[in-house]
Amino acid sequence: MTSGDLTKLSQSYFYALDHKNLVRLGNLLTDQCALIIETHNLRYSGKTEILELFRSRWENSKISAVHHDFKHIVDVPAKCIVTTFKVTYSGPEAPPVKSNANIFQIQNRLISTIQIYMAGANTVQS
Repeated sequence: MTSGDLTKLSQSYFYALDHKNLVRLGNLLTDQCALIIETHNLRYSGKTEILELFRSRWENSKISAVHHDFKHIVDVPAKCIVTTFKVTYSGPEAPPVKSNANIFQIQNRLISTIQIYMAGANTVQS
């Protein structure tokens, strides 16, 4: 994969989150993908568990998120990309804007690990 391919994979992940699109998100993940929220000591193992996490979060949610202001650091030989970004929320009782970072490990052109470093409260689980 090229630097551009890795960057596009990261961007596709955030697009799926912003549009609450489980099918698109699932198409980006390996079956054994791990999502680790490092700052809150939480781990979700496997595509099914990760998709269920987001489905339950998005179901009946009145809060929307937009990820933006991306900066990418790509390591092509290691098949790794670090993405820093801001998240802006809207809706009733929406949290303030946050600055976060994700580290994506890639395997067979899919995301195999997502490590999340999140400022403030855990907005993935809430």
